Amino acid sequence: MLPAQGSRPSHRPGIRGTRPGPAALAVILVAFTAVIASAAAVVPWSLAAGRACAAPAPASSAPVSLSIGFRDPAVLWLQLRLTALGLYSGPVTGYFGTQTQAAVRAFQRARGLAVSGVVGSLTSRELGGMVWRVPIRKGDTLAAVAQRYGCTVADLLKANPQVSNPDRVYAGQMLTIPVPAAILALVPSGGGTAGDASVPATATGLVTQAPKVHADQAGQGTTAPVAPKSLSASVVTPLRVALTFNDGPDPAVLPAILEVLKAHCVPATFFFTGKEMSDHPEIVREVLRLGHAVESHGWRHEPMVGLTEARIGVYLADTARVIADLTGGAPKWFRPPGGAVDQAVAAAAARAEQQLLWWHNIGPLPTDAATVTLMDRYLFDGAVIMLPAADASTATYLGPMLERWIWSGACFCRLDEPLGITWGW
Repeated sequence: MLPAQGSRPSHRPGIRGTRPGPAALAVILVAFTAVIASAAAVVPWSLAAGRACAAPAPASSAPVSLSIGFRDPAVLWLQLRLTALGLYSGPVTGYFGTQTQAAVRAFQRARGLAVSGVVGSLTSRELGGMVWRVPIRKGDTLAAVAQRYGCTVADLLKANPQVSNPDRVYAGQMLTIPVPAAILALVPSGGGTAGDASVPATATGLVTQAPKVHADQAGQGTTAPVAPKSLSASVVTPLRVALTFNDGPDPAVLPAILEVLKAHCVPATFFFTGKEMSDHPEIVREVLRLGHAVESHGWRHEPMVGLTEARIGVYLADTARVIADLTGGAPKWFRPPGGAVDQAVAAAAARAEQQLLWWHNIGPLPTDAATVTLMDRYLFDGAVIMLPAADASTATYLGPMLERWIWSGACFCRLDEPLGITWGW
């Protein structure tokens, strides 16, 4: 029989109809807490921990090295760079496959690194230290060049301060391609160099551990290029550079410069003044003994602009006489002090049958090894570089600059060497 509407149902026998009192609630709460504590001892958990598990902090995705199976814009740049060096002929896909690995090994072998096929800190440092210059193609814009080489226009302008107007570039203009931050940031964990040597190499430079086979692109072959014996001679197209020095000879400064040139087997042409050569003939003979050339810088290191053609002619003749006495031949080149020329200077030089010669590196010079990159923009075939021969700081940055340029394809030569190139203006 159903209860009447609104009436209370009667409780079943044995079940109390009253609510638990405060004492009972306390007992229940203590028991519940004990159960939770017991569970926590087995599976530690908290609301804070639960939130952490639900949304873990993102781990750093920066690689410590580039190797087989890696896909990244940095690999794209790597493939382009190795292609320019003549070491890679595969597809430029941004995927690190066996062809890329073989090209990296060839690069490491040529540079005297451990041959692992892995791009870590040492290999990336070598790549980053090489100047990469490319000509602008017809119809190119800076944006197009930046897109082609995987960099930004801002990075391109930073690497090429000679570009004063980014909207005005011309075909044939040489640009330095910047190294991407991803390559420069390949720092091995723990401060070591494991990134380069994670694959063992034998004393002969051959990898002893067979790599897994991954093509750089489906359907592409995996033939490895043959590593050259010398990267500067066999891979990079030689860039003929005339290294010249102005002023002197100063016996307090020049010996240090000569030592650097000798250590790097680099010939040079020295433009000395007649007065200093007559005062220090012994150091001129040493310059000649080391295989360098000597040309005319006038009688003193003073501008000739404003002098009469006759007076300038006397200075040139006196200097030529000193050079002939020391070298056995007449000077072919004349570099006016300070590069200053007027009609009288040009006429006197022509009458003396000495060709005027200036230089390409207009602007600030390096001050130490850390600033040699200032010169990178002037590394091109046919460049004439001028450095001061009477400045003590020249010897401090000359060595690092020569090393950087030699590994970037520079072939240094004297002005009198028959290399099929026309020096001068």
